[in-house]
Amino acid sequence: MEVALTFGSLGDIIAICQVAVQLGRAIGIGSGVVGESAKEYQDFREDLDAFVRILMQVVATYQQHEFSPYLDGLDNATKSVINQCGTLIQDTLEHIQPKYHDSLSGRGSGKKINDIYRKIEWSMREKDRLRHVREKLQDGMQRLSLLTTLAARKSARVDNATLCARIEEIRQLVSDNCQSREEMLDLLRVQNTASENQAEKLEDMSQQLVVMASNSMFLRPLDPTKELPVILEDALGNELPIPAQWLDSLEWEVFYGLLVGHFKGRSGYDMVLKREYALEESSSGRDLDTNRPLHFCLRKGMKINMSMVFDAATFIAGACPRCKMVADVPEGVTVQ
Repeated sequence: MEVALTFGSLGDIIAICQVAVQLGRAIGIGSGVVGESAKEYQDFREDLDAFVRILMQVVATYQQHEFSPYLDGLDNATKSVINQCGTLIQDTLEHIQPKYHDSLSGRGSGKKINDIYRKIEWSMREKDRLRHVREKLQDGMQRLSLLTTLAARKSARVDNATLCARIEEIRQLVSDNCQSREEMLDLLRVQNTASENQAEKLEDMSQQLVVMASNSMFLRPLDPTKELPVILEDALGNELPIPAQWLDSLEWEVFYGLLVGHFKGRSGYDMVLKREYALEESSSGRDLDTNRPLHFCLRKGMKINMSMVFDAATFIAGACPRCKMVADVPEGVTVQ
């Protein structure tokens, strides 16, 4: 972790301050769960807070002084100490947080045995490690305090009012940054709640769809014509099924086109092109009314008989008016 105390270093110092705050929280979670001494944790937390205050003092001091070889040497020495302390804090946080955070938090990781193991491991292994970290941090703080004091004495432009203003500015920046993180966390919580509500609604909709599908399957046998096509039997005895899905939107011109395509290459094609045929409902024997919309004339499962119409110059008594076949019938009987 490189830190430059020249212009532009403020963001790096703030980053170290935030890492120190995160380490204090992580240690607080672990110590509270496994029953460590409250005073021991409080002392470590105070050391971290003191380190943050010293970093603010360093920035306020070095960003105000005029350049000189003496102060430049102090500057380099201070950089080295900050690098060491920053690396120490970062390494400690990276060691503790991923390994213990979920298991030592109030909610736990959801794996009870793993949480118990982590708590025992924390109390047995991490106590000495944290004590060593604290000792090294205290040593770094002492060196930083000494270097900052020497720099302040040599800097002609530093005064108490300026230092206080700079320290307050840095403190405010750190506070604002932490506040923005808290706001982001609150927003994520709200979004998580909304997502959970949405998931519940989707689950309800899924259950409703299952019920609707079940009811649909139950009622389907009550309609014997459900999804049955209209069957058109042409004059040659061939059947042309018309899907039930087409019935509500089928128009006469489209229907005529279907017949033309059906007869293409077959006997009677020319007559179909001239529409010299009749269409009648099989059950009633009535011709379909071409003056009405086609979907009013059709219904699911019905059968339509198609017969060709031949024009004759003369009327033949006792013959079918369509096919002209002579029928031997008693007198007085009309052939239709």
